[in-house]
Amino acid sequence: MVAGVVSGNTMTFTHPLNDFPASDLTAGYRWSKDLASFHADGQAHEGTTVSFSQGDPVDGVVTVTATISGTAVNRLFVDIEVTQD
Repeated sequence: MVAGVVSGNTMTFTHPLNDFPASDLTAGYRWSKDLASFHADGQAHEGTTVSFSQGDPVDGVVTVTATISGTAVNRLFVDIEVTQD
């Protein structure tokens, strides 16, 4: 992932996106305030919720917007969790 750009209650970041991912994989974004515990897209934790929206890929790269609602955060960490079905 490329480092995020913060503006108000949103953060945008980019990452490569495979045009032809394996059919037995599921990917999702997760967020954390402290790297100790991660939470799913749209899941609330201690009054904060982070929701992700993914744009259309351009030349193998996608831009993602993380929208923070509820309690403000000093730091926001994001990862991509991939699981095999």
